[in-house]
Amino acid sequence: MVAGIIAESDDLTMAKQDNARDAILKLLAQRDVGKSICPSEVARALADGGDWRGEMAGVHRATDGLLADGAIAISWKGERLTRRRGPYRICISET
Repeated sequence: MVAGIIAESDDLTMAKQDNARDAILKLLAQRDVGKSICPSEVARALADGGDWRGEMAGVHRATDGLLADGAIAISWKGERLTRRRGPYRICISET
């Protein structure tokens, strides 16, 4: 029974990550070229007025995946980051 609960939890986690990935790309597509978004904007869009902080883990995981794929870049205070740590902004990768 425990294995079934874990598998169900993993499926939910993957679904949240997929939703976050889609939301990141959608929000970036709505921005002007060269503009960035805050991860909390993505979480708020996903939460739709609910607990956006509960969405942040999925947003972080989706960010990591998109960064690894080269689809996005992240930065903080104008400095490009190679990995997510601390506060960051998300933009379309120019590479």
